[in-house]
Amino acid sequence: MICKIVGGSKDSFSKLYKKDDNEYIVGLDNGTLLLNKLGIKVDLAIGDFDSVDIKDINADKIIVYPKDKDYSDLELAFMEIKDEKFSKVLVYNALEERFDHSLSAIITLVKYFPLNVCLFDLNNKVYLTNKDTKFRKGDYKYISFFSEDAYITLRGFKYNLDNYHLTSKDNLCLSNEIKEDAIIKTKDLVLVIESK
Repeated sequence: MICKIVGGSKDSFSKLYKKDDNEYIVGLDNGTLLLNKLGIKVDLAIGDFDSVDIKDINADKIIVYPKDKDYSDLELAFMEIKDEKFSKVLVYNALEERFDHSLSAIITLVKYFPLNVCLFDLNNKVYLTNKDTKFRKGDYKYISFFSEDAYITLRGFKYNLDNYHLTSKDNLCLSNEIKEDAIIKTKDLVLVIESK
């Protein structure tokens, strides 16, 4: 089963959404209102609902948190679903105009690894890997790799590397390109960002 989480920031979900037969839909705050307007059944609505009237929300299950809370709405959703057996978690409308919220979403992605999460917007796809991972040339022109501390080998890219020590102070792996069927070889945690 695939979990799809929809945030309430600038909408890219309505352009990216493709229905899967076996999906579990989570609305964050007014992301739930967007889902309701699109006629998509919401399994879980979660958040402080500070930007929408709770009476306007329609979902099978609604969890309301106080406005003064210690976690973002996205992290509250991860806390709620982390023990479920989802094959992947797709998060929409979490990369947004406010950089602090986008950075918080990426930090949350790292915190809840190995939950198989991917953050999307119209121009970016952000996820983690800690194993050999293959890439195909496709929808995204650029691919970047970041890590706190990882040894990586890159093959099939414009710029290849051999057992390179990538650290948090290193931008060497910014804006690479896939030239053919490509692979990153690693056993360490690496943040992958594909961009148009």
